Amino acid sequence: MTQRHLLYCWELGQGYGHVLNFRRLAVKLLQQGWKVSCIVSNVTTARQMLFEITDIVPAPAVQKKHRFNPTRNLAEILYNNGFHDVTEIERRVGLWQTLLQQFQPDVVVLDHAPTALIATLMAGVPHAILGTGFFLPPDLTPLPDLQADPNPASDAELLLLSSVNQLMRQAGLTEFSRFSQLFYQAKEHFLCTFAEFDHYRVRPDAAYWGSAFDIEQGVRPQWPVMAKQRIFAYLHADYPAILLLLTQLNLLSDSVLVHVGRKHQLQPAQFPNLIWSPAPVKMADVATQADLVICHAGHGTLSAMLLAGRPLLLLPKQLEQLVLSVRLCEQHLAYFIPPGGELQLIPSVIDKIYRDQKLHQAIASFQHRYHGFDLGEQAQGMLDALADIFADEPSG
Repeated sequence: MTQRHLLYCWELGQGYGHVLNFRRLAVKLLQQGWKVSCIVSNVTTARQMLFEITDIVPAPAVQKKHRFNPTRNLAEILYNNGFHDVTEIERRVGLWQTLLQQFQPDVVVLDHAPTALIATLMAGVPHAILGTGFFLPPDLTPLPDLQADPNPASDAELLLLSSVNQLMRQAGLTEFSRFSQLFYQAKEHFLCTFAEFDHYRVRPDAAYWGSAFDIEQGVRPQWPVMAKQRIFAYLHADYPAILLLLTQLNLLSDSVLVHVGRKHQLQPAQFPNLIWSPAPVKMADVATQADLVICHAGHGTLSAMLLAGRPLLLLPKQLEQLVLSVRLCEQHLAYFIPPGGELQLIPSVIDKIYRDQKLHQAIASFQHRYHGFDLGEQAQGMLDALADIFADEPSG
């Protein structure tokens, strides 16, 4: 029997979340005898979190051009991230096509990988799209705004459609009438989120798979012995107000455990009341032990914590996180402080979170609504769907 080969492509984005979305499925694939290869935005992160996979290479670099700030929709985000010029897109598509020829996959899983998506279409390789929904827009035109903007829409969507259609023509493929159609040529869409978390308020015929994450990796949390409440803070070193944030956390009488993702030059000795974990912390333990979790609204982290009934204080850094934070706050599922917000209020906000019965009731309702949600069953369902794609393809 021919070994099936799946190629996972992650092009844009950062953090542990992307590869952890894929991890359970990857393990299932390996257990079932599939070959799994990866082309990723961050090789170090992928090798750390997908340590069972040896075939991991870097994705082609993206030349960015920040024309839109702030961004209002996916078209403007992609324009800023390498889709500002058809020649630049064509260059990257060529590099992705070379990688596809090198790996010769049977099926491709695309995780926020728009250039790889174009290359996969042009190569005629069956593919599935995996993601939280932020980068899988509804099949609508114009693309929905991700945040309210009274100004007229920009020309980004039309520019992207024109560029993509130029590449489609060159490949002898059918052009698209709207940009969102690019994302709906896939054999399967693994929309890995819950309706409550969907960044798009209007999504016709949505089929949610539930959030995909893996919280079993990492070291066990080591909490200080004193203090009445346990707080876990999963932070990024590039958070603009990281020093002020740590200063405020250092003032708390609670037991605060901190992990700062990615390399940093922070000096833990400046914050003697905090406990630092240099390695990623096992979030399964945090989910049962912490009284509060502070994070930047990473989808996997907040999904795991809410399913476990843990309250959240969200500190979004960018649009994806901000939109999700607003959605959860509207449903009274979390508190958040927006970029540029007053971090001096953190002690009082945390006290309010502890006392907010409406918040705790909403979290309990969410937890009850998704009682029985099983990540293993989700991964098996994805595996079955991929096997069906493989079976539907003509041999040879």
